[in-house]
Amino acid sequence: MENWRENLVPNITVLPYKVLDVSDWSFEHLTSYHRFSEENKGIVLSDLVEFNPVKLDRNSVDAEKQYIYIDISSVSSEDGMILEPKYVLGSELPARATLKVRTGDVIVSSVRPERNTVAIIDKKFDGSIVSNSFVVLRPKKISSELLYFVLRSENVTERMSRLARGTIPTVKLKDFRELVLPSIEINEKNNDRAVNLYCDWVRTYRAAKTLAHIVEDCFIRHHLVNPSSNLNEDTLLYKALPYEQLGDRLDVGFYFTSNQKETQWLVVTQRLKNVVKNFRSGAAIPSKEYGEEGIPYVRIKDMDNNKITLQDAVFVSEEVAQQYPKSRLTAGNVLISRVGTIGKSALVTKEIEGAIVNQHITIVELNEEILLPEFFVLYLNTSWATEQFNQRASGSAQQFIKLGDIKELIVPVPNLQKQQEIVNDIMEKISENRLDSLRKEIAEFTEELMQ
Repeated sequence: MENWRENLVPNITVLPYKVLDVSDWSFEHLTSYHRFSEENKGIVLSDLVEFNPVKLDRNSVDAEKQYIYIDISSVSSEDGMILEPKYVLGSELPARATLKVRTGDVIVSSVRPERNTVAIIDKKFDGSIVSNSFVVLRPKKISSELLYFVLRSENVTERMSRLARGTIPTVKLKDFRELVLPSIEINEKNNDRAVNLYCDWVRTYRAAKTLAHIVEDCFIRHHLVNPSSNLNEDTLLYKALPYEQLGDRLDVGFYFTSNQKETQWLVVTQRLKNVVKNFRSGAAIPSKEYGEEGIPYVRIKDMDNNKITLQDAVFVSEEVAQQYPKSRLTAGNVLISRVGTIGKSALVTKEIEGAIVNQHITIVELNEEILLPEFFVLYLNTSWATEQFNQRASGSAQQFIKLGDIKELIVPVPNLQKQQEIVNDIMEKISENRLDSLRKEIAEFTEELMQ
């Protein structure tokens, strides 16, 4: 019992005097300065780069000109690549569009740093406008590529995460300036190796297949769709074979039994309305109801690669959400966009349950005894699904598709075992497509740097 006083006192770190020269006296901010004891043996980021070197001059913006705009949703956190930049008229640039970049700049998200959203600006994005959710770093004493790998390392991501504060964890610019990087050798050898690794990464990444390509290849390989024709309605029972496919036998038994196993062009299809329990619409919630916490309000821009991402999400209060019970999401729902970018899809997971969906999105509740949600959302990536959306789309200034037309979509419906087999096959191919060997080489390189 004599040590009870010690048990009441947590680990206390003696902080240097410079910590007192701050405006934020919150517990989280002060305790984050433990890096001065454990992490002060390194390089201060501000010694290596300029921060936000060019601000956007709004007076010079041409309202009729189209600009490349990069926000958080434009960058793949997993791969560190700018994949979906926006093309925005000057008159429609959002308030967050405040920074300009040039080739070689490195952008790092100040919001949710644990997601590791870092990218290099290459030539095609030179002069682009960037959201102030990023900090723009212009290297002075280090190559862009070496800085990129250091910032994306697990070590530095953890350091940045400890600096983040707020309901939506955010790192302030002054904390970025004081960020201490691990001790690394910045020399010609490491810079050259980083440049070569990054070039390999970009080249291999661009050569890798997209999700749509992987899905389409798999559907063809499983003979679920015929690559030379569109899907037909209902059940395909017969098909005319070209003359050059005829062999010695001409009897019906041959061409509709043994040959069927090879070509597998007999595909059962259904109208979507016949395999769905319910179609629901999203809710039109005015922007004045948006907040930084609460219930996620899912918009089309939050749907990416069959997933719902909340990196740039908006939220509404529970009180507002309760007004729209039919627009709330349940795990297994499939979302389909109906306005603007039509046919974009996403699968609702348990983590998103209870969220509200935007009015431009249709919620599809499938009959899972007939059609698996995972299979259906993958099918929506194929050219056959895309073609159906395009044929049914209306509008000139902005495309849209009516709910009635979505209900008439034709979907292949093999048995559940086959559907699961296809899902598993696609997931395996996606895993193989993730450039794992190159990722490992990059991880080993950054680990060597920080030893």
